[in-house]
Amino acid sequence: WCAASGLHLTPQLYLPGPQQLVYAFWENWPSIAWDTLATEGRALLGLGLGTALGFATGVLMSVNRTWFGLLDVIVESIRPAPAVCAIPFMILWLGPTIQAQLVLVTLSCACVIAVDVYTAITAVDRIWVRAALCLGANRRALYREVLLPLILPKMSGLRIAAALSYTITVAAEFAGAQWSIGGLIMRARRSLDTETILLCMLIVGMLARATDLGLRGLLRRWARWVEPSALASYGLGRTKENLS
Repeated sequence: WCAASGLHLTPQLYLPGPQQLVYAFWENWPSIAWDTLATEGRALLGLGLGTALGFATGVLMSVNRTWFGLLDVIVESIRPAPAVCAIPFMILWLGPTIQAQLVLVTLSCACVIAVDVYTAITAVDRIWVRAALCLGANRRALYREVLLPLILPKMSGLRIAAALSYTITVAAEFAGAQWSIGGLIMRARRSLDTETILLCMLIVGMLARATDLGLRGLLRRWARWVEPSALASYGLGRTKENLS
């Protein structure tokens, strides 16, 4: 990118260089900062709501066949459909509001996490379940003390949902959010301000990366009892061999 820009291999309109991005940020940094905070807040709030809803749904699906039959139909009907297809309906029902954006992000994240939680719980070795039941654990204690601690290190769906939350948030903001990265991109598009558009893309990528690193740290903290080699296999750490 730097070489192509420095050697003028492509027109600046098609691929702005680093200097143009720095200038665009410096010229509009107060507006960009507010837009970034607004998008970050929506994405994290939607991710939080989706995580809570997805965890509850995944746990209920694993309780018995009745709950699975009721919820699996709903989850698998929503999950394959691109959430951006529902943006016109959300605008029609709720208007171009933050509530409409949060509903889209929440549902998208919840479906991913619900499937991940259900799959992880059903994949737990039954010997742990039988041992807990033999020691007198009830269903609530079984989930709280055995199943949830066992599946937390394997929650790759949480990181996938985090990345998805930014994708859906920015896409939903295209529909008319005033203070947002998506709104800034739409305003820049009208004037062919490709420097701002590319800058927004980099900002969203950095926000998603920071969120992913934060989730990795939380998962490592919650799974301190797991061996480092096992954490590495879940993408949460590195083995000694990789470090060397």
